[in-house]
This record gives sequence, structure tokens and C-alpha cells, in this order.
Amino acid sequence: MYSPWVALRLLKKFDKLRITLDYSHWVLCIERPLTVESSPELLQFIISRTDHIHARIGTNQTPQIDDPMNPRHQFWTEHFQSIWKFIYLTKFSAGKVLTITPEYGPEPYQPHESRISSENIIIHEVDRLRSVLINNVTSNINKSL
Repeated sequence: MYSPWVALRLLKKFDKLRITLDYSHWVLCIERPLTVESSPELLQFIISRTDHIHARIGTNQTPQIDDPMNPRHQFWTEHFQSIWKFIYLTKFSAGKVLTITPEYGPEPYQPHESRISSENIIIHEVDRLRSVLINNVTSNINKSL
């Protein structure tokens, strides 16, 4: 399922198929980010079949950045965060479970130029995802109830 359109065809063909979404590969494959505004039906359908997210940030040129805290990656960090937030909110609102794994491979899989170790980046990402998704989204939903 190297692209979102291939994934969509397979998901429609096999109605019991569930996926782990690694959105970074799709951004790389199609060389651009998808947005909820540009592809709402595609994303909604894929989200309905997603049970787990490999939460790593990539770009249209690489499946994984070395350090999401680096300001040069701000656009991509914010973009991926908005996609994950949308997926989490969609699942949470429907009463569905969604699991997430921050995934930042070590050398040689990912050339690492950051002063921060891969292990510390993962710890930071767990904390950031918990804050952005679980705490932020959940508290906003509870305020609106």
C-alpha cells in the first residue's frame, strides 16, 4: 500500500482489511502532503480502517526527518500533527480505540544529524503526542459537551 489511492482500492476490495497507517510513506510516494481539505473522502475512508499509527514525520523527499524539534522541520511537524490530531479526534468521537507508536529509526535507517539521540527524540515525541492528542483534544471535546 505504497500510496493512498492503492490503499483505498485495496480497502474497498477487502472490507475486513484493517491497517497501520504510516502516513510518512504516502507523503514521500506522492511527493506532497494530503490535507483534510484536499482529500476529505479519501482520508475519511482510510481513517475508518486505521487501527494504529506509526507516528513519524517525513517530507515529500524523505520518509523520516531526523529531529521534529528542529525549526527547519516546523512545516512538516505541524502538518503531521494536524493529520494525527484529525485521525485521533475522528476515532475518539466515534468511541474507537487508536494506538500510536512514535517511530524514529536509528542509523543507518535514518541518517541522524541532530545532537539529540534517537532514543531521546522518541521520548520527546511520546510526550508531545500525549500533550497534543490525548490531553489537548480530549479536554477540548469535554469542554464542548
